[in-house]
Amino acid sequence: MPPVSVVVFPVGKIVYIADDVIVLPGSTKPSVVNLWEIVRVPTGATFPYTLAKVCAVAWMRDGFGSADFRVDIVDATSNTVIRRSQTYTYAFPDRRRSALVVIRLVEVVFPHPGDYLVEFYCENQFIDDQAIQVLF
Repeated sequence: MPPVSVVVFPVGKIVYIADDVIVLPGSTKPSVVNLWEIVRVPTGATFPYTLAKVCAVAWMRDGFGSADFRVDIVDATSNTVIRRSQTYTYAFPDRRRSALVVIRLVEVVFPHPGDYLVEFYCENQFIDDQAIQVLF
């Protein structure tokens, strides 16, 4: 009988939206840079409006083995997915250690002002979301 491979899916504790996540030189600790929940479209800009980058960050714990993650950006009014990230695999070597899972999306196009949800998924199962507003 082949050995059984055990995978324990992680638990999402919270999802943040930020400009980026960086690790400073000489450190192994990640820093979340500029948390936000509102996009203020510049004066003179039109819709559809393109935001250069959206960085979705999820603090995960209790995972073991490899798991696939993705982010969907959803128009909250119509429940339409306006952007889906590619799938990223993250390996959890130890259930006792938490992990920061970071997914960066570039050139995100918002079709109109309004409310959106940034939804975080693990193995196609909803983990958590963060509401954002795009204001004109």
